[in-house]
Amino acid sequence: MIRTLLVIFLFSIFLTSVAQDSAKLLDGYYTIDKIDLLLHSQKTSEARKLFMSEKLDKQLTPYQCFYFADAFIETKDTILSRRLVNDGFSKGVGWNWLTPYPKLKKCLTFSDSLYYSNTIREAKCKMDVELYAQLSAMSSTDQYIRGKWLHTHDTVFLRAMKEVDSLNANAVFKIIDKYGWLGHNTYPLEEKLFPIFLHVTSERLDSTHFESYKKQIYQEVLKGRMLPSTYAIWVDRYCVFNLKKPQVYGTFWKRTDKGKELEGVQNPEVIDKTRRSIGLISLREYLEINKENIKPDWYNIK
Repeated sequence: MIRTLLVIFLFSIFLTSVAQDSAKLLDGYYTIDKIDLLLHSQKTSEARKLFMSEKLDKQLTPYQCFYFADAFIETKDTILSRRLVNDGFSKGVGWNWLTPYPKLKKCLTFSDSLYYSNTIREAKCKMDVELYAQLSAMSSTDQYIRGKWLHTHDTVFLRAMKEVDSLNANAVFKIIDKYGWLGHNTYPLEEKLFPIFLHVTSERLDSTHFESYKKQIYQEVLKGRMLPSTYAIWVDRYCVFNLKKPQVYGTFWKRTDKGKELEGVQNPEVIDKTRRSIGLISLREYLEINKENIKPDWYNIK
């Protein structure tokens, strides 16, 4: 009896600890979004102060590392900028990855070639090269077939696309079952995986299996492997395209004659609470960052 009570007591402590860790993790993602909002509002000093008050390095994506490094240059904190640049590279990102972001090229001056070479070598050693090659091949085929279908609308490519999705689905589900979500700490892998994941889950999961799989994937958020925003994009996309329902978190934009507009959401009166529950900033703050887009009629921006 005493032994049973002791086991129950220790297990309850373990569950409490896990819950606290998950809550802390989600709070960290929320803080990162807050920093992003401050930077968009040109409040760089406040953003830096908030960043320094938290330990967020492991939760930052490579792009966030470089973006924050570039922004904090304004505060004359070159040591922090250099650390962030090196953190970005440590996630397996090469110099050529910065090519699409001209504003971030100055970040390269904060990492000397020797340190960079050693960092990239270490990151590549940690990466599963065969898995990367597999995902690269899957991604190339996926994008090629979809491109052909969108440009020609030839049913030959539609059939081929469904065959490719079927093959990719089997591989993707096995990869996630084996490794979990390939998160942003191995960014080159996640970059290949996510678009394929969107397509195969849309094609292969019915509503019942989606609800079940959604719970499994959310555990990857709580483990720090998947960003809340990545999870939200996946859920919202499935709701709009597959379920023909309003989205849940407010991340899906539609194109209109006037430009981009946010799709309607389920339960708009509690949308901020829903977003906060997975570590996202409020919809008002999110729209502030995306203020070039049209704000939805159903959300009152104060």
